Amino acid sequence: MHTPNATEIERITRDLSKYGKIEGKNVFYWFQNHKARERQRQKRNLNFVDACLRLNGEATMAKVAKQHQLYLGMRSSQFSIYD
Repeated sequence: MHTPNATEIERITRDLSKYGKIEGKNVFYWFQNHKARERQRQKRNLNFVDACLRLNGEATMAKVAKQHQLYLGMRSSQFSIYD
């Protein structure tokens, strides 16, 4: 959604005035606030996705490290000089 230009704001104000008193600046600020809230929402979503990816990456790295340790443990027990 884009912020309307002056002509569009006048038209929207005229249409909304059928339902009660409203000024063009109210319409303008509504669109500005809507755009700001949308940007905040997108930023929160991106931060959430980033955090999930980071946590998933850490969990994946922990799994790989544990599997590697198990693999090394199996190898060392298979080729023990004490067997």
